[in-house]
Amino acid sequence: IRSCDQLLDVVAAGARARATAATGVHAHSSRSHALLILAVEHRWRDVGETDPQRFHSQVARLTLVDLAGAESMERSHGGSVDAAGVGTNMGLLVLGRVIRALAEGAERVPYRDSSLTRLMQSCLGGRAVTQMLACVSPAEREELITLQTLNYATSARSVILRPEAAAISVEVDADPMLLDVEDDDAELNRRCIWIETAEFGDVFARCAGDPADPLILYVHGSGPLNSSMFWNKLVMDVSARAAAGAGAAVPTSFYHVAIDCPGYGRSPGDRQSIRSYPGALISNITRALGRRSVACLVGSSQGACATFNCALECPKLAHTLAVCHPVGHAPQRYSAISQPSLMIFDTEDDGHPVSVGRQMRRYLPNPCYFEFTRSVHGNWECDHMGEQMIAMMAESYQAWKNKRRGGRRDKELPELIRVAGGLNGWTDRHNNEFPSWAGYDAAEIDISSGDTTLAGDNCWRAVLDPSTNTMVYDHVQSGRRSRVRPPGARVLVERLGGGPVARAPEAATVEQPVAAVITSPPPPPVAAGRALVPLFEGADEDNDEDEEERQAREEQEAAALLELEASQTHCDMCRLPLVKPIRLVRSE
Repeated sequence: IRSCDQLLDVVAAGARARATAATGVHAHSSRSHALLILAVEHRWRDVGETDPQRFHSQVARLTLVDLAGAESMERSHGGSVDAAGVGTNMGLLVLGRVIRALAEGAERVPYRDSSLTRLMQSCLGGRAVTQMLACVSPAEREELITLQTLNYATSARSVILRPEAAAISVEVDADPMLLDVEDDDAELNRRCIWIETAEFGDVFARCAGDPADPLILYVHGSGPLNSSMFWNKLVMDVSARAAAGAGAAVPTSFYHVAIDCPGYGRSPGDRQSIRSYPGALISNITRALGRRSVACLVGSSQGACATFNCALECPKLAHTLAVCHPVGHAPQRYSAISQPSLMIFDTEDDGHPVSVGRQMRRYLPNPCYFEFTRSVHGNWECDHMGEQMIAMMAESYQAWKNKRRGGRRDKELPELIRVAGGLNGWTDRHNNEFPSWAGYDAAEIDISSGDTTLAGDNCWRAVLDPSTNTMVYDHVQSGRRSRVRPPGARVLVERLGGGPVARAPEAATVEQPVAAVITSPPPPPVAAGRALVPLFEGADEDNDEDEEERQAREEQEAAALLELEASQTHCDMCRLPLVKPIRLVRSE
């Protein structure tokens, strides 16, 4: 409450909620007690205080109580029992017991015997200045009620009061918006949030847009200074193109959430989470955002690898995929990904070889593939990725807009987020994190090339020990072997039974126009969309299916059960042969 008008609005709302009704005594009788508890805080800072979040605080509390009058069932309700009247009298009875216990100095004061006295405990305990006003009638016929009321008020005067001044405490204001500001663009509304996941703790994220719109989720690469800030310019580009109607068949606005993966940026946790548990992590984040699906899952470098692995582990989670400069392992697995997939490669980027991208394009059932040469075409992905994302979603939007709500909020799921900052938190760099469209995976090792010169002293190679069929770790420089993963080590993963993953030599090709979609002979037929066996149990959601899919599945199961029963020839329990049923007919 920051003004008298707001306070009066609250009082008026409470007065409207108070019950009144006609009784045998009054035309408008109170049928409930009313309390207004007002806490007034005084904050100030010392003159020499340098911390803007540190302040002194003193809080005083004012409690105003309007007690409904005691009622006689005979006079008020003609002898019948009234629930509201009984509740009113019970509160007054317990209040009288509390006053009597305080006056007598009893060891136990029954504050908890009534909601009324429990709420009034702070002002009845003797540490506050307490006053009681008794309303009585001068009419002769109300003499008995008047005497009872005066005796009730007199008993309250025997309570010994020792008022104490409110204590002064030193506080630290943890409000994330204290040093931040809200976005002037109300529609874009750039801000920061904490996502409270069930299995991975709090995850920091930059977000923009209305939470009611379809979700686009962004996953950054695994460079040491990578974070959600990598996607800021792309978020702005996609928002502007959608608002301008670049894709007539898609919504004009989206809810953009770019996460700091656990262990990166401002998110606590283990950096291996996004590599080892991509499906579980992204599913947890999606569900914490109150959704069952994502309109588009976007990734870069190792984040792109996590995007594809998530699509394999949770095939119904994302409706479309978009990656730039991706890396991937065993691209032949991608034949099970049915979603439209946008891929962008730089032919001069040795850390993210285009040869791997061409294999991905070959195996993906619905690829939208682009490659460019940075020295010739400049930063093509920065200028065109948002455009191609909108075009890809527009082409397939009608097919998935009603599936699992098309990435929109599901009212049955809670939104487990809290504010982490405003516009400054969204735009400012934190601990030298890479700016937008910069860094990629600057300090990563290109494992596929077998080059370990940049590995450092804590680089190990994971190999399979055939004698125990377990993974062991060999130090790259010294050759020392460890049977447990060294903490903080950089680990190179090799193919079983061979050396480091070798990059296929690139054939000499004629330079193609930028953004040309390259076609190639199709891979062997594979059931697209078939979910692979998850790497970890529980990666997929049990209830992650459409209502139509659920009904069709249940009908198929019921038909299969009937067919099984019809074809059964022996009893499941006793294994004796079944005979045709005999119908008994009553004779006339």
